[in-house]
Amino acid sequence: MSMKNVLCGVAVSAISLVSVAAFADQPQLTQTQTIVVRYSSASLDRDRGVAHLYERIHRAANWACGEPTMTGSLYAATDYARCVAAAVEHAVGNIDNGALTAYYQQQLQNHREFVAGD
Repeated sequence: MSMKNVLCGVAVSAISLVSVAAFADQPQLTQTQTIVVRYSSASLDRDRGVAHLYERIHRAANWACGEPTMTGSLYAATDYARCVAAAVEHAVGNIDNGALTAYYQQQLQNHREFVAGD
């Protein structure tokens, strides 16, 4: 069973260190955090394996983007959410597996419906 690596490279722009609105005169800070998520391609043949890998990717993205900071501003939370979303999308795209992509798209739709209140 061969193992594959997925690099979750994330450009983190001003997550909790700089809030664009609060510190507009300060320089923007950017960093990249890479996390390797190992998986077996055979595990993607089962729904449970796909869901498990997706959850691991999501956790890695959360870790890579850092802890969200309560600043009293939505900018930091929005930057954090964008960072996590971009990292997950990047990782799923790199794996290029139909079942994982479909699962990711379903999770995205579920999130949109939750946010919209449907």
